[in-house]
Amino acid sequence: MLSDTFATRAKKRAELAGQIDQAKCTLSNLISDLDAIDRAIRIFDPEMDVVSIPAKWPKAIDPVRLGGDIVHSVLDIMRSAGVPVSVNEIAKLLLIDRYMSTNDERVAKAARKRVYSALRQYMARRW
Repeated sequence: MLSDTFATRAKKRAELAGQIDQAKCTLSNLISDLDAIDRAIRIFDPEMDVVSIPAKWPKAIDPVRLGGDIVHSVLDIMRSAGVPVSVNEIAKLLLIDRYMSTNDERVAKAARKRVYSALRQYMARRW
């Protein structure tokens, strides 16, 4: 049992380290792109203080990016449960399955909406 826990933690650590490396590479590319744009702006207006241009945040992404076929995942959870499960329980298991926080109410609410929608889609296909 200890080796399974260790292997799971080692796998998760490797996954997180890979995400950090990817984020560093993305950040480096963004900084290079920003520098190139700053140089281009200075060609047209050498007096302009490009640092004074306010940053524009990207549009907010849906708090839950569950990815993949939600209907398939929901049905798998229902099959593996063996007993009737509520939408709340399915949403919680879906978040756990995707290594997402179950403590954030905003994420949990979005997951419940996705599960409910997936069940409606499934029922609509069956009828």
